[in-house]
Amino acid sequence: MTVATLLLLPLLAGYAFSVSWAGSRYNCAREDGYRLYFRAAFYGCFLLTSSFLIHLLLIAYNIEPSTTIIKSICSAIPGLTYEDHKTELQYLFLSATSLVIGSTLGHTLNLIPGFKKFLLLQAIRNHDLELLMLRAVQKLMAISFTMGNGKIYVGFIVTSVDPAAQGTAVRILPLMSGFRDKDSGKAEFTTFYDLMYEHISNGNAAHLSPEDFEIVLPLNEIQSANLFDTDAYELFKNEEETENKNSAPPDLKDYAEDESSTTEERQPETRSPLIVYWINLVSFIKSLFSKHK
Repeated sequence: MTVATLLLLPLLAGYAFSVSWAGSRYNCAREDGYRLYFRAAFYGCFLLTSSFLIHLLLIAYNIEPSTTIIKSICSAIPGLTYEDHKTELQYLFLSATSLVIGSTLGHTLNLIPGFKKFLLLQAIRNHDLELLMLRAVQKLMAISFTMGNGKIYVGFIVTSVDPAAQGTAVRILPLMSGFRDKDSGKAEFTTFYDLMYEHISNGNAAHLSPEDFEIVLPLNEIQSANLFDTDAYELFKNEEETENKNSAPPDLKDYAEDESSTTEERQPETRSPLIVYWINLVSFIKSLFSKHK
């Protein structure tokens, strides 16, 4: 029995622990090569030492399960005697014990209430986009994504943030979409999903569900992201329109007012598409997320 064979079990134990315990699983998902190997070796040494200490503790209480188990195995295998291979078999038992501990200890530690959430925050503390998405999920707020091609998508995060998954995309339930003006950079929204969600909620589009409108956005194409509140957006937009109107020349202001009054006479019931059904939409979206919890 070679030394390499005996060292293999503690190394496997360290790897099993590192990928199962939430405290290291998130980091392991982002590591490869020598970093992952050294992490597994470090945990393997810890688990082998723990196995040895447990063995000594049992001996102190006159409990020697290793001797009993090893002798039982030797009696079942022809040609294998305990006296001839005592040292190797003892070390093999310690290595096997470390593998058992490594395979179960990580899952046991994950059961501690609130500990996994704390470790998740620690794992993504240096990843701004994942922190922002996690905050959007926790606050049940919409989030706005600006893509590399200038498109803008505003919606609710559907997929939860899991650093260990190494996801390459984020899935959202859209509220509206549009594009950014190339010259001014201002957002122009052209597609609004609130009316369709209202039809689904009222049963007028029973063949559809909100999941049919989900959009998958590649993470490597996202240029910027921010939390989005429609009320705040409407407030900023109205203030900007008022400021532009007040700064316009008098003759243009009068023309704009006349044109506005004429438009109001033709279309007295025109409403901003950003606020149509907004209260019902938010309540509907929240009820959907509550069902999935």
